[in-house]
Amino acid sequence: MTEKRALIHLALAALAGLATACSDGGTAADMETDTVTATDTAADTVTATDTVADTVTAADTARADVVAPTASAATPGARCALTERVGLVLVEVQEGPPRTVWASAEVFDRPDPWLSPPALARDGCAFHRFTQTAACDDFCGEGEVCDRDGACVPAPTRRDDLALTMSAGAATQRFDGFPGALGVGGQLTLPGDAFAVDLTIGDAARVTLAETALPSDLPDLAGVLVGGYDAPTALDVTWTAPAVAGAVFMSVPINHHAGGPTFTECAADAAGGSLHIDGDFLAPLAIATGLEIQGAEHVRFAAAETPVGCVEIRYFRRFGPDFVANPR
Repeated sequence: MTEKRALIHLALAALAGLATACSDGGTAADMETDTVTATDTAADTVTATDTVADTVTAADTARADVVAPTASAATPGARCALTERVGLVLVEVQEGPPRTVWASAEVFDRPDPWLSPPALARDGCAFHRFTQTAACDDFCGEGEVCDRDGACVPAPTRRDDLALTMSAGAATQRFDGFPGALGVGGQLTLPGDAFAVDLTIGDAARVTLAETALPSDLPDLAGVLVGGYDAPTALDVTWTAPAVAGAVFMSVPINHHAGGPTFTECAADAAGGSLHIDGDFLAPLAIATGLEIQGAEHVRFAAAETPVGCVEIRYFRRFGPDFVANPR
C-alpha cells in the first residue's frame, strides 16, 4: 500500500510540474527540450546549419560583387569602329523654339552583321559599301539574318535592361528600360549646358562620362556641292570656327531608292573651319534621284569599350544648310 501511495505522489508531482511549465510563457519549451533527449544534438545540428547559411550568405554577397556592372569610363574624342559598336548614347540640342535637350540610349546584344570595314578611307572620311561576299544557301531561320559573308547569324536584338542617368552637378535624371522597350531616354530638365552620362547595361556593363558641355552653334555654315546632286565630284563645307570646338560630322546615305547600309561618314575639327569631301566618297551614293545630304552636325564624341561591346556617345547639334549645287 505504501508503494502505491508513493507512485500516486510521483504522478501528482509530475502533473504539478507540467502545469507550472505551461503557465510561465516559454518554460514549456525548455521542458520539451529536456524531455527530448536528442534535442541537444539537434540544437547542435541547427547551429551547424546556421553556420552553413551564413556561409551561403557570404557566397551570395561575393557573387553579387562579381556580377556587379563593370564600369568603363568613356574616352572623350574617341569613336567605335562600326563593326564593333553595339550601343549609341545621344545628347541632342534642339533649337526649337523652345530650345530643348534630349538624351537617349540604344544598345544591341551584338554588332550589326551587315556593316563591314570601310571600302575607302581618307582624310577623315570613310565610305562603307554593303556588299555580300556570298549569298545564304537557303532562307535563314526565325530570328536570323544573312550576314555580309553569306552566313545565317542571329539578328541583333535591342536590350531592354538599360538605365540611363544624366546628371548636372548634384542634380540627376534617370530613364529606365522596360520589357520590349526600343531604348531609353527623354527630354532633360536638368539645369545648365553640361551633363554627365551613366549608362547601366543590365548586370553586364556600365558606361560613364564626366560632365561634358553641349556643342555650340556653327556660325556662317555653308556648302558648295561641285558637280551637282546627280554627279557630285566634291563637297566643300565652311563655317566660322566656334570658341569651343568639337568635330563637324556628316553622314551621307545612299539614295533611299537603293537602301541598305551603304553610306559615307566624314569628320573634321570644328576649329579648322572647313570640311572637304572628294567625289569618290559621294558618287556611289548619287543613284536614282541623286545625292541625299542630311545636313551637318557639331559633335562631341566619346566612346567606351565594355564587356558587351563598344558604346559611342555623341553630344550634338544638327544643322540643315542649303548646299549650293555648282555644276562645274
